Amino acid sequence: MCGIFGVINFDGQPVDKHKVLSARDILAHRGPDDSGIYYSNCHPESFDKLRTSSGEGQPSIALAHRRLSIIDLSPAAHQPMTTEDGRFTIVYNGEIYNYGELRTQVGGGKLVVGSGQFRTQSDTEVILKFYASE
Repeated sequence: MCGIFGVINFDGQPVDKHKVLSARDILAHRGPDDSGIYYSNCHPESFDKLRTSSGEGQPSIALAHRRLSIIDLSPAAHQPMTTEDGRFTIVYNGEIYNYGELRTQVGGGKLVVGSGQFRTQSDTEVILKFYASE
């Protein structure tokens, strides 16, 4: 089972990167195969709109992940995973059993993303593309 950890400082204060790294690595027993951290800035006035900005300043959001590789063992399935356009990032722990079937249905039943456009064989990327295509 993977391990995930996140921090959002709603007051816009920077996250303590050392503490985020330590918290992520405490979860190493849950995900010994890989690890990652996603940092972002978010301005307090934008929380109601759920927008993040990669603008100036220290990050006020951190999402950390320890990965237990089960479906796609390659480094391409590394998490956190971000869409090509950078709009969405996911840190995910779970398993989508019908993800292979869903790969052909991305976009609410319309083939918006062809199977050749996937970078990985992971269920995480399928969920991310489903969300991004809506």
